[in-house]
Amino acid sequence: MSGLPFGITEDSSLLKDIFREAMTKYLKKSFTDVIKHGFSNLRTWWAKSDQRHQNLITELFQVDPAPLTRCMEVFLKRFDAYLSKRKQILECPTLEERDQQLESLNSRIDVGMAIFSSLESKIGQLASELDKLRDELQTRKENLDKTEDARITLEQAQVRNIANVESIDQERQTLEYNFLQLIESD
Repeated sequence: MSGLPFGITEDSSLLKDIFREAMTKYLKKSFTDVIKHGFSNLRTWWAKSDQRHQNLITELFQVDPAPLTRCMEVFLKRFDAYLSKRKQILECPTLEERDQQLESLNSRIDVGMAIFSSLESKIGQLASELDKLRDELQTRKENLDKTEDARITLEQAQVRNIANVESIDQERQTLEYNFLQLIESD
């Protein structure tokens, strides 16, 4: 005998049932403590007690504790996903904050639209002024072309006048010479 009371052997299913019940109570108590103190300590609790649980399960039930470990890892992954989603939800702005953000955005859009419309009207004014300046420039260019044509005509007339003056001077000199010749011959 192994020293167990009432003739219970280590192979007895009663012993396994008692140990299973004790283990269940222990795990329930551990989980209850975790729930009372918050799930934030769950990962720390599992990391510290995982090896101890595996050894206990192996000793008491002669079974592989890997399924429990895998279940706990899956649970922790799902719990991490839950925590991240919860954090996202808690970090989301409330409806009032969203309304305030939308109102401020709408006011900024209104200000932007007012600025845009004023810029648009200024652009229209500048475009009309530019058209006027273009027309004025075209008129001045035409006037400049006319003035240039008139200048060329005047220069040509001046050249002709100078030529006429020179021919008149030569004719005058010729007449003077002829007149002097005529006076001397008399």
